[in-house]
Amino acid sequence: MSQLVLGTAQFSDGYGITNERGRLSDTEVAGILDLALESGVTHIDTAAVYGDALERLRPWSSAFTFTGKIVGTDSVDPVQQVSSSLSVLGCEKFEACLVREWDQLDETQRDDVVDRMIHAQQ
Repeated sequence: MSQLVLGTAQFSDGYGITNERGRLSDTEVAGILDLALESGVTHIDTAAVYGDALERLRPWSSAFTFTGKIVGTDSVDPVQQVSSSLSVLGCEKFEACLVREWDQLDETQRDDVVDRMIHAQQ
């Protein structure tokens, strides 16, 4: 994994409190990804909650490794969230998976998310 990781929240619609431009074009996204590869950045952080970022990354799924995210407070099973994201992205696995809204879960819920994710790896 490269030491630098490219975040992709900005690949969705109008991300960022200071974003006055709106959505990046497909050409701009391609340029960012090409420049990342040319610069030795081979790892991407992404999530289904980033709008259509997963779909926009799909053409490059074989060129990068990925860290994904799930939403801990989502009613959808965490393993299903990962599976769905991987399917849309077109890759087999995440190198790591982060849990959004972790701080909103109680201890039992946290344990449940961790247990499900560990079980899914086996």
